[in-house]
Amino acid sequence: MIEDAQKKLATAGIFIALVALTGCSSPAERMMAHDQSLIDHNARHPILLHDRIHELEIVPAPALDPRTRGQIAEFAMTHARFGKSPIAIIMPAQPAQPAKDRRLPHQVNEIRHALQDAGVRGPIRIDVAPRLESLQAAPIKLAFVGLKAAVPAACGQWPDDLASGSSLTGWSNRPYWNHGCANQAMFAAQAADPRDFVRARALSASDSEMRLRAIGQVRRGADPSTAWREDTTGVGAGSGK
Repeated sequence: MIEDAQKKLATAGIFIALVALTGCSSPAERMMAHDQSLIDHNARHPILLHDRIHELEIVPAPALDPRTRGQIAEFAMTHARFGKSPIAIIMPAQPAQPAKDRRLPHQVNEIRHALQDAGVRGPIRIDVAPRLESLQAAPIKLAFVGLKAAVPAACGQWPDDLASGSSLTGWSNRPYWNHGCANQAMFAAQAADPRDFVRARALSASDSEMRLRAIGQVRRGADPSTAWREDTTGVGAGSGK
């Protein structure tokens, strides 16, 4: 009986010592590291810079309206900033006609003059694309190769079964493969300057007038913040009642 009691005491002592050693271990030693590279949508669907085709479709009309001219001017500005090839005007193929009557449509000439008015000084190519018979109003396209932000892989891919009724694949409690792809693609498409994904822009000079005004108010013991005036109108005040 005495020997059994001594063995139990010895076992209890060893257990207490192990618990004490475990309590003395650092948090990093008690944590298990997991690879997050396949979970984060930024790593799975990264936004990268590529040389892609920029396009602008113009619906044929008797003349270019102000809206279309504004779009052409914006397209020319984008080409000046990121373009790496000449601008091409791709017009749909015209029906067969005599050689003496073959000339550029007046819409193409208007587009070329609009590009020149927007500041394009390089060569402008004129190409012809096949025309579908079922498409009555075939658009005229403007295109050039330039810097563009995009997600390398196409969205909408489902390599694994979300339900996974026949396997344990979806039981890992991890985001599905397509998670975040649409958000990344739309975020890349809405960026005005693709280079913002690589580095931040340089800081501009501070407003010296605002800085001197704030310093002067602090010296006078006044509140340096800007005093905004808010004009509120009650509901129905402008309805004549």
